[in-house]
Amino acid sequence: IKVVVSALDKDENVKTDFTGTVSFTSSDNLAILSPDYTFVDSDRGSKEFTFKLKTAGSQTIGVKSDDKTASSELLVGPADAVDIKISLEKGEISPTDVIQVSVVAVDVFGNEFDVTNESKLSIDTEAGGNFTDNFYEAGNEGIWTVIATYAFGDKTLTDGAVLTVSKAAPEEKPEEKPAEKP
Repeated sequence: IKVVVSALDKDENVKTDFTGTVSFTSSDNLAILSPDYTFVDSDRGSKEFTFKLKTAGSQTIGVKSDDKTASSELLVGPADAVDIKISLEKGEISPTDVIQVSVVAVDVFGNEFDVTNESKLSIDTEAGGNFTDNFYEAGNEGIWTVIATYAFGDKTLTDGAVLTVSKAAPEEKPEEKPAEKP
């Protein structure tokens, strides 16, 4: 992003004779900030600086000169996805059971963001069953591959997860409490 820094006088006017040094900070630990800069006469109190913020979410950029500080808060979005990860609520279920499927995209900086609703979900044809949004109702027994495909711009990313459908799928067991001592 590009940011214009202007030295202001007490009346909020640009101080055109400012020749002090400014330094920069950011709440984004991965940010690439402009180095410290000493204004010269030809800057006339204003100068444009370039920063690269890498962590998605609310971030702050700060500028300091002598005892004066200022900051701005920015909302940083993720970069384009470079990978996706599919996850299944359970890896082993019985026929007619329903599980939730989630898809998370990852950008080059490691930011993760949910793309479940933008992804196409499918399973091996022989598996049967049905998808309703991101919920899968199991059909036939077997070991199947659930596929998520996320397309944006001219890119398509795909990931898969193994789902076992078996009549002998483990059931949720209530948590057992240890017996009390007499």
